[in-house]
Amino acid sequence: MKNAIKNFGASVIAISMLLASSTAAIANNEKNKVTSSIELAYVGKLEHGPVYQLNIVNAENDEYYISFSDDAGNILYSANTKSDVFSQRFMINVEEVGDQPLTVTISSRKTNKTQVYTIKRSQNLVEENVVKRIK
Repeated sequence: MKNAIKNFGASVIAISMLLASSTAAIANNEKNKVTSSIELAYVGKLEHGPVYQLNIVNAENDEYYISFSDDAGNILYSANTKSDVFSQRFMINVEEVGDQPLTVTISSRKTNKTQVYTIKRSQNLVEENVVKRIK
């Protein structure tokens, strides 16, 4: 019961922080011109493979080149996008890639700026023991 209360309290704090940061971002966007942004995040698992979501907000009408490559430099996926808002999920085939790190490269054609992300997978086994008094 105490864990449920702690989890609920942590959830309330996290939600309030999220709302506070989103309202600050909205207020700042009204004052300043919206710029381009790139975000790559882990979103979960699908069929035992990790899923990542790539979001690109293209305020400058730029073209972006996206590539996923392995340690040896082999390109596993590549694409170009010029849309105003690009949002796509990518599932990594663990059987094909294994545990080797992947490199995600996003390059701007207009500004020649490149953002590079690395994806390193690791698995940890967590063992939890709970002892409860019944009577």
